[in-house]
Amino acid sequence: MMKRLKYGIVSVAVVVGGSLLLSGCGSTNSAQTSNSSGGKNKPFKGTITMYADQYGPSAKVKTTKLTELAKQYEKSHPGITIKFIQVPAGSSYGTWVKTKAAGGQLPDILWEQWLNVNSTLPKNILVNLNPYLKQADPYVSGKTWEQDLNPKLMAQTAAANGDSYLVHGDYVGQGMFYNKADFAKVGISQPPKTWAQFISDSKKLKNAGITPVFLDMSTKGEGEFTWFSRLIYTNLFHNQYNTLRYTGTPALNNEDQVIAIKKGVFSNKNPRWMAFWQMMKNFYPYLEKNATGVSGQGDLAFRAFSTGKAAMYFGGSWTPSQLKSTKVSFKWGTFPDPVPSKTTTKYATSFNSSAAVGGPNGQLQYGIASPKADHKMTTSKEQACVNWLEYITTPKHDSTIVNSKGIFVPTVVGSKPLPSLSSLANLSSQPLESNMGGIDLNQQELDAIFRAFQGYVLGQTSLKSFGNTAEAAMTKAANTLIQQNHWNLSKYGVK
Repeated sequence: MMKRLKYGIVSVAVVVGGSLLLSGCGSTNSAQTSNSSGGKNKPFKGTITMYADQYGPSAKVKTTKLTELAKQYEKSHPGITIKFIQVPAGSSYGTWVKTKAAGGQLPDILWEQWLNVNSTLPKNILVNLNPYLKQADPYVSGKTWEQDLNPKLMAQTAAANGDSYLVHGDYVGQGMFYNKADFAKVGISQPPKTWAQFISDSKKLKNAGITPVFLDMSTKGEGEFTWFSRLIYTNLFHNQYNTLRYTGTPALNNEDQVIAIKKGVFSNKNPRWMAFWQMMKNFYPYLEKNATGVSGQGDLAFRAFSTGKAAMYFGGSWTPSQLKSTKVSFKWGTFPDPVPSKTTTKYATSFNSSAAVGGPNGQLQYGIASPKADHKMTTSKEQACVNWLEYITTPKHDSTIVNSKGIFVPTVVGSKPLPSLSSLANLSSQPLESNMGGIDLNQQELDAIFRAFQGYVLGQTSLKSFGNTAEAAMTKAANTLIQQNHWNLSKYGVK
């Protein structure tokens, strides 16, 4: 069974050495595709190397939908070969990328995640694709490549200066899965949209003797618990989101969160920040019995849902394939995560934060190495790489590649998701906004806060006592990151 936390959860990377942007640009501003009949540059002939991550071949799987498309492309583009490479087993991917880039040995095309590209990776190792994005897509009539790729998504994943270093073809959709028979049994005709409706429906299920949700809260504050924090904090702090991006990166990074902690925004003294914990305590009675004491190996929550022991499950776009493989005996449905409203807390905003947990963090996010990071890169080769990426990001090809895995949603305009993921497909059109609230800067901090939260929900400690413990843990984690990264936060008003 697939590990659920491998995909999709937007993680905020630590900014090291003050490198905030992967600015720089490609070797040319004139996009001439490799199959052009004329132009300034001689069409490229040779081998394009590509690290495609899970869509590419592996030691066990030699042929994938992407490799099949590569063969088709090679036939229609004589003289070009697409060679897929693999990262050595056991390697740290981030270290591998930086090491290869430093030596000018990156593959011509590689997979990366947009937050890393816009924050922690060295500058100038990927080509700025903006000049190509503005030109006509040779494989989709009447559109520029940018229009074909979902312009909103591309804009939101661009660097702070507007440069785009990756093309996106898939999306990790995260949402709720529910047992249709259980809902019908208690008279729930429509899935909940707000947190208040979610709690109301959970109460109906519990009163009927059905466990609403199974959630392992016995060990560490990982997994779904941190998903809740993103879902709720993103809503509660939406009106302050742009202000909280102190360092100017497109998404909140760890440095932004440290500044927010030091400024008292993420603090037990801020009732808006504390509202999340009160919501979670009110949610606790609708979990399985002894939720803080039940533990075991494997994915307990998924097993509980798939065997009919819980009516709802916090899953994602990878869940349908898991349900199919386990051959569940009931009909199930999906709905986006329910969001806070004023009915639940006065600190709720009108922002729909249901997309705060997932995002364009799957496997079809590809960039082109610059000549600085790939000494074999030339202008004509760069253009050939663009043409190959244009070829695999048509609506038909994007659907073919992404749906072959059954764990992500295709995002190219006109692409079609698997029927089982249709209700999560619209998440990719929502704003990319995610806020952890400063509770996951390192594992020690998260564990300390989670242990204190367990005591709070069990009535062993007061909300005030929990808040003091959480404040101390956040302050300690913030100071650790300041020291490790040599951050000077005085320009942000932090002493």
